[in-house]
Amino acid sequence: MSISRIEYIKELINSLDKSEKRALKVYSNRIQREKDKMFVQLYNAIEKKPLESEEYYRTKLNLSTYQYINLKRHLYTQILRSLRLVNIQKSPTIKLREEIDHASLLYDKGLHNQCLQYLSKLKSIAKNNGRNIAYLDIIELHKKIESRHITRSRGVVDKMENLIQESSDLNNEISQAHTLSNLGLKIQGLYIKVGHVKNEKDRVFYKVYFESLGVSDIVTPRNSKLRALWHECNIWYNHAQMRPHYSYRHAIRWAECYQNNRQLMDNDPISYLRSLHYVMVQCYHIDRADRHTLYLNEYRKYRDKRIGSYTHATSLIDYIYYNHARLNQMLLSNKYASLNNVITDIESGYKIYRHSVDIHRRLTMYYKLAMIYSYNGKYNLAIDYTNQIINHIDVSLKKDLVTYSRLLHIMCHFHLGNYLLVENLVDSIRAEFTLTDQLNKVVETVLSFLKRASKMMHFGMDDDTNKLKKKLVEYKQDEYEKIAFLYYNYINWCDSLLRGIPITKIIKAITT
Repeated sequence: MSISRIEYIKELINSLDKSEKRALKVYSNRIQREKDKMFVQLYNAIEKKPLESEEYYRTKLNLSTYQYINLKRHLYTQILRSLRLVNIQKSPTIKLREEIDHASLLYDKGLHNQCLQYLSKLKSIAKNNGRNIAYLDIIELHKKIESRHITRSRGVVDKMENLIQESSDLNNEISQAHTLSNLGLKIQGLYIKVGHVKNEKDRVFYKVYFESLGVSDIVTPRNSKLRALWHECNIWYNHAQMRPHYSYRHAIRWAECYQNNRQLMDNDPISYLRSLHYVMVQCYHIDRADRHTLYLNEYRKYRDKRIGSYTHATSLIDYIYYNHARLNQMLLSNKYASLNNVITDIESGYKIYRHSVDIHRRLTMYYKLAMIYSYNGKYNLAIDYTNQIINHIDVSLKKDLVTYSRLLHIMCHFHLGNYLLVENLVDSIRAEFTLTDQLNKVVETVLSFLKRASKMMHFGMDDDTNKLKKKLVEYKQDEYEKIAFLYYNYINWCDSLLRGIPITKIIKAITT
């Protein structure tokens, strides 16, 4: 990465909180040489006018192009150094790395016995905090000293044998962790590329691919961290296979790896939040409002205790997962009293994390909001949110988000009586579903109904609507067609058309 790119510098500056900005000023004041303080002038210029061009900053500081490029690089480096000093006491990883550097300095000075004593203290810290890579660095430095210098360690019974065994065990654990994390990334990557299984051929393909990775050959590890990685691999596989009950079970076991190991939870809060997130996602997929409520409460208890100590990265993950869960909770429970509060939190949070949150995550929340508003009969508001998804120019968005947004878009227009618009858009939406290999019987049936009903301006369509509902009920039992129902409650939508009331009232009548 070229750290002299101005957009990277601006993003880094925007990510600083007030305390970090104060620390940067204190840090810069320690620098004695005036020429080294030029980076402060560039920092001030960017902070005051972040939207200006590079030429503006270069001209303001009266620098040549070469000087300006070097100064940008120097500013970026100095901000990172300042951040390291600020966060060294907050981050066990940063602190541990510094301590390992101190041990290396003692070794370079020839103070081998002091270095060994230092390493002995660091071993327990690394082990207790689950920092295996740092732990391995410590052991390797210990072995280097023992192999190159006279330390009298051979006089201690089993000391060298224990060191060798410790190194072997740790290497084996790191190797297994690498294997499982690589496997997880591979199956996740295939799912992102291919999507859910659409037929038996896809199912066999996924099965063969998964078995070729060797995940199924790995016996469930005893180590909590490795076991968490193993369950995560299986979650992605079963999610791709459209087997949410299996994904749900693995997600619960994943969360239990942390709940039964408080130290692991403390060392890696992001992974614990991810495990709860995937439990709740699978609860949504299997339509278990009761279990979703249970795990959402578990999530809230954890965040209420820890949110004050979250890093920026953890806070970002929490912003995404927590608000996503709250939206799903409303859809599962059919209760929307807190909707305005959730929207406020989503938008205020986005102002904080706009430079970090992936646009797909944000627009996924917008799709949920579009669903909620359409279920409540507020079709114009639902259209506003679908428009933000449809009109977004980012081609990296998952295709399903755009295509199903377009379908929801015309369903809302249909409710508003904009029949000509619906009729004119149906064919292009069908073509987009076909082009992205997402067209299924549910979507095809709904699109055909919308085109026919729009031509008739929905007059005398009750029989057709009942036939549509009957077909959709059949399709929902088909394991390769049920995927569409993750995006919308099409069956209750039919009842909504028949009775002329919003979906929320249909659901309420069913459940009471």
